[in-house]
Amino acid sequence: GLTRFASAILRIPFLRRDALVIQFFTNTDEFGHVLKVGNLDMEAEDIDVEDELGSTPWPEVQQTYAAFDDFYAQVARDEERYRTQITSLEKIARYKQAIGDELNVYSDTMRLINAPRESVSGSRKFHVQATSKRTLDSNLNELSMSFSDASLLEKAHGEVQKTISAEYLRRVYDVVISMKLMMDRMRRMEKRKDIQRVCERNDANRKAMAQLNGESPVPDSDRSSIDRLERLLREDAAELQLLNHEQRCIEARFYLELARYKCYESFLQTHYHGYIEEQIKHHTMTLNAWKQALSTADDLPTDPLGFIS
Repeated sequence: GLTRFASAILRIPFLRRDALVIQFFTNTDEFGHVLKVGNLDMEAEDIDVEDELGSTPWPEVQQTYAAFDDFYAQVARDEERYRTQITSLEKIARYKQAIGDELNVYSDTMRLINAPRESVSGSRKFHVQATSKRTLDSNLNELSMSFSDASLLEKAHGEVQKTISAEYLRRVYDVVISMKLMMDRMRRMEKRKDIQRVCERNDANRKAMAQLNGESPVPDSDRSSIDRLERLLREDAAELQLLNHEQRCIEARFYLELARYKCYESFLQTHYHGYIEEQIKHHTMTLNAWKQALSTADDLPTDPLGFIS
């Protein structure tokens, strides 16, 4: 389970290049400390936005990112849906196993136990097996084998449900979990609040600068304040440029990974087609087994007097 999940994580480029993911797979130190430090100092992945997006219009990327919360809710619903489906398939597999076990027990009750065919005491008239009784015993043995075959089919179908159908869904579920983890990381790396904070501070510094520059002549005491404000404005401009670039990288990466996530939905055709096909195959084989059992049941003797010697 852990190996499959780790492989799903590493198949997503954004998560594969994430610093915490790299440290998880390479760092030998206590990972709890690494995780704590990493969460306090997270930076957005630096990518070449134009090269990654190609001909995709930037407004389309922004519109997609504006619906981030809606897509997050969709991913959360996908997580719940696939987890429920996996749980249901596992339950069905257990029920199939239980049905197979009970059918096997049922078949054992019809199997003739090896024993003397005639009584050694009492009236031979009532203890010598009649022809109908011998036919009944023989057919019950065959019927027991038919029930045993049906039991094996139920058990095999339960195993298929658990190891193939549920496994396919687990792969899809791993993709959903990976996408959700990536979106959680993006939420924590979000820079829009930081951009707003720097812009507000920048506006305040510009207003203060305008007031000081409005005085003529400028007093020496205000000159140092002007120099300080100019330095702060340069620092804010540099920080704002960095934050805007990081936010742009986040929005571009989200757009690309969302497209990749949607593409995985095409895998559902393979899963559901295979699941239904397996159901048809199972029920066809089961139907044939029961038809064989019915043929044997029809041959059971029905004349009451035939059981009396």
